[in-house]
Amino acid sequence: MLFIPKYYALSNELAQKSKINISNFSMLKKYAEDHYIDDLIIKFGNCTFVNTINLILPEYIKKACYRGYTDLENCMVTSYLTSEFCTSKKELLKALSIYDVQEIVISGKSFLKCNDKFVKTLKNKVITNITKSDANDCAQQGLIDGSIQLSKNNVLVWYSIYD
Repeated sequence: MLFIPKYYALSNELAQKSKINISNFSMLKKYAEDHYIDDLIIKFGNCTFVNTINLILPEYIKKACYRGYTDLENCMVTSYLTSEFCTSKKELLKALSIYDVQEIVISGKSFLKCNDKFVKTLKNKVITNITKSDANDCAQQGLIDGSIQLSKNNVLVWYSIYD
Protein backbone atom coordinates (compact mmCIF):
# COMPACT_ATOMS: atom_id res chain seq x y z
CA MET A 1 0.00 0.00 0.00
CA LEU A 2 1.52 3.28 -1.09
CA PHE A 3 -1.40 5.69 -0.90
CA ILE A 4 -3.22 6.63 2.27
CA PRO A 5 -6.57 4.83 2.30
CA LYS A 6 -9.88 6.69 2.34
CA TYR A 7 -11.29 7.41 5.82
CA TYR A 8 -7.89 7.57 7.52
CA ALA A 9 -6.91 10.74 9.38
CA LEU A 10 -3.47 11.95 10.42
CA SER A 11 -3.22 11.50 14.20
CA ASN A 12 -1.14 14.69 14.57
CA GLU A 13 -3.87 16.73 12.89
CA LEU A 14 -6.61 15.21 15.08
CA ALA A 15 -4.51 15.85 18.19
CA GLN A 16 -3.81 19.43 17.17
CA LYS A 17 -7.41 20.29 16.24
CA SER A 18 -9.07 18.67 19.24
CA LYS A 19 -6.45 19.15 21.96
CA ILE A 20 -6.03 15.38 22.40
CA ASN A 21 -2.59 14.42 23.62
CA ILE A 22 -0.67 12.64 20.85
CA SER A 23 0.23 9.86 23.32
CA ASN A 24 -3.41 8.72 23.17
CA PHE A 25 -2.79 7.55 19.62
CA SER A 26 0.29 5.61 20.72
CA MET A 27 -1.82 3.86 23.35
CA LEU A 28 -4.50 3.16 20.75
CA LYS A 29 -1.85 1.68 18.45
CA LYS A 30 -0.63 -0.56 21.28
CA TYR A 31 -4.21 -1.67 21.98
CA ALA A 32 -4.74 -2.48 18.29
CA GLU A 33 -1.53 -4.53 18.18
CA ASP A 34 -2.39 -6.42 21.38
CA HIS A 35 -5.84 -7.30 20.03
CA TYR A 36 -4.79 -8.01 16.43
CA ILE A 37 -6.83 -5.17 14.97
CA ASP A 38 -5.05 -4.48 11.70
CA ASP A 39 -7.14 -1.64 10.31
CA LEU A 40 -7.43 0.69 13.32
CA ILE A 41 -4.02 2.36 13.03
CA ILE A 42 -1.53 2.35 10.17
CA LYS A 43 1.94 3.84 10.11
CA PHE A 44 3.83 5.21 7.12
CA GLY A 45 7.29 6.59 7.84
CA ASN A 46 6.94 9.19 10.58
CA CYS A 47 3.13 9.43 10.30
CA THR A 48 0.39 7.56 12.11
CA PHE A 49 -3.14 7.37 10.71
CA VAL A 50 -6.41 6.45 12.41
CA ASN A 51 -9.28 4.65 10.70
CA THR A 52 -12.08 7.14 11.31
CA ILE A 53 -14.86 4.62 10.63
CA ASN A 54 -13.60 1.78 12.80
CA LEU A 55 -16.35 0.81 15.24
CA ILE A 56 -14.07 0.37 18.25
CA LEU A 57 -12.59 3.85 18.00
CA PRO A 58 -12.85 5.57 21.42
CA GLU A 59 -15.62 8.16 21.67
CA TYR A 60 -13.27 11.12 22.25
CA ILE A 61 -11.38 10.30 19.03
CA LYS A 62 -14.66 9.87 17.13
CA LYS A 63 -15.63 13.36 18.27
CA ALA A 64 -12.30 14.70 17.03
CA CYS A 65 -12.99 13.08 13.65
CA TYR A 66 -16.42 14.72 13.46
CA ARG A 67 -14.72 18.12 13.75
CA GLY A 68 -13.08 17.44 10.40
CA TYR A 69 -9.72 16.44 9.08
CA THR A 70 -7.83 16.78 5.81
CA ASP A 71 -8.74 14.27 3.13
CA LEU A 72 -5.46 12.49 2.38
CA GLU A 73 -6.80 10.08 -0.20
CA ASN A 74 -4.44 10.07 -3.20
CA CYS A 75 -1.60 11.23 -0.94
CA MET A 76 1.70 9.55 -0.16
CA VAL A 77 3.84 10.17 2.92
CA THR A 78 7.07 11.87 1.83
CA SER A 79 9.24 10.48 4.66
CA TYR A 80 8.06 6.94 3.89
CA LEU A 81 8.90 7.31 0.18
CA THR A 82 12.33 8.83 0.75
CA SER A 83 13.36 6.06 3.14
CA GLU A 84 11.71 3.24 1.18
CA PHE A 85 13.14 4.31 -2.18
CA CYS A 86 16.49 5.66 -0.91
CA THR A 87 16.06 9.11 -2.42
CA SER A 88 15.78 12.71 -1.28
CA LYS A 89 12.59 14.75 -1.16
CA LYS A 90 14.05 17.09 -3.78
CA GLU A 91 14.76 14.20 -6.19
CA LEU A 92 11.32 12.75 -5.58
CA LEU A 93 9.49 16.03 -6.24
CA LYS A 94 11.53 16.70 -9.37
CA ALA A 95 10.92 13.20 -10.76
CA LEU A 96 7.20 13.19 -9.98
CA SER A 97 6.60 16.72 -11.31
CA ILE A 98 5.75 15.21 -14.72
CA TYR A 99 2.69 13.71 -13.03
CA ASP A 100 1.70 17.04 -11.45
CA VAL A 101 2.42 15.73 -7.93
CA GLN A 102 2.31 18.53 -5.36
CA GLU A 103 3.76 18.69 -1.86
CA ILE A 104 1.35 19.57 0.95
CA VAL A 105 2.19 19.97 4.64
CA ILE A 106 -0.30 19.12 7.38
CA SER A 107 0.55 19.45 11.06
CA GLY A 108 4.23 19.59 10.18
CA LYS A 109 4.13 16.39 8.10
CA SER A 110 4.92 16.36 4.38
CA PHE A 111 2.75 14.57 1.82
CA LEU A 112 2.73 14.23 -1.94
CA LYS A 113 -0.74 14.85 -3.37
CA CYS A 114 -1.22 12.90 -6.60
CA ASN A 115 -3.71 13.40 -9.37
CA ASP A 116 -6.23 10.67 -10.22
CA LYS A 117 -4.37 9.67 -13.38
CA PHE A 118 -1.16 8.91 -11.47
CA VAL A 119 -3.07 7.02 -8.75
CA LYS A 120 -4.81 4.94 -11.42
CA THR A 121 -1.44 4.27 -13.08
CA LEU A 122 -0.03 2.83 -9.85
CA LYS A 123 -3.18 1.09 -8.62
CA ASN A 124 -2.59 -2.62 -7.92
CA LYS A 125 1.04 -2.33 -8.99
CA VAL A 126 4.22 -3.33 -7.24
CA ILE A 127 6.47 -0.28 -6.92
CA THR A 128 10.18 -0.50 -6.25
CA ASN A 129 13.42 1.19 -7.14
CA ILE A 130 16.24 -0.39 -9.11
CA THR A 131 19.41 0.71 -10.86
CA LYS A 132 19.17 2.43 -14.23
CA SER A 133 20.83 -0.51 -16.04
CA ASP A 134 18.43 -3.00 -14.43
CA ALA A 135 15.48 -0.78 -15.37
CA ASN A 136 16.65 -0.70 -18.99
CA ASP A 137 16.99 -4.50 -19.04
CA CYS A 138 13.52 -4.96 -17.51
CA ALA A 139 11.97 -2.49 -19.98
CA GLN A 140 13.55 -4.30 -22.96
CA GLN A 141 12.12 -7.59 -21.68
CA GLY A 142 8.68 -6.04 -21.12
CA LEU A 143 8.74 -6.78 -17.39
CA ILE A 144 7.74 -3.33 -16.16
CA ASP A 145 4.69 -1.18 -16.85
CA GLY A 146 6.39 2.16 -16.25
CA SER A 147 9.29 3.99 -14.68
CA ILE A 148 10.51 7.35 -13.46
CA GLN A 149 14.17 8.23 -13.08
CA LEU A 150 14.73 9.46 -9.51
CA SER A 151 18.45 10.20 -9.74
CA LYS A 152 21.44 9.45 -11.95
CA ASN A 153 21.44 5.72 -11.13
CA ASN A 154 18.12 5.21 -9.31
CA VAL A 155 14.86 4.43 -11.14
CA LEU A 156 11.39 3.98 -9.68
CA VAL A 157 9.58 1.19 -11.55
CA TRP A 158 6.14 -0.35 -11.31
CA TYR A 159 4.75 -3.58 -12.62
CA SER A 160 1.70 -5.75 -12.28
CA ILE A 161 1.84 -9.21 -10.75
CA TYR A 162 -1.53 -10.04 -12.25
CA ASP A 163 -2.27 -10.15 -15.96
